[in-house]
Amino acid sequence: MYSQEARIPEEIIKSPWIRLEDCSAYENIGISHFKIFGRTKPTEWIFRCAEAYSNREYKGNLLDLLDAPRPFKK
Repeated sequence: MYSQEARIPEEIIKSPWIRLEDCSAYENIGISHFKIFGRTKPTEWIFRCAEAYSNREYKGNLLDLLDAPRPFKK
């Protein structure tokens, strides 16, 4: 299911994702669309991520937005 590296919390943070607060930096260089991973995720998760990125903030657990193994989501 998940690689051995994905079981190490530090590796999840190192994975390729854009921090919410960094979206404007990408927009400043001309990027206007961001793809939210989630083809296999529930609709609720997709909406939560879309809202967080739209608002550029999330008041919950960052792991709720990342594709992290369940044991890390405490």
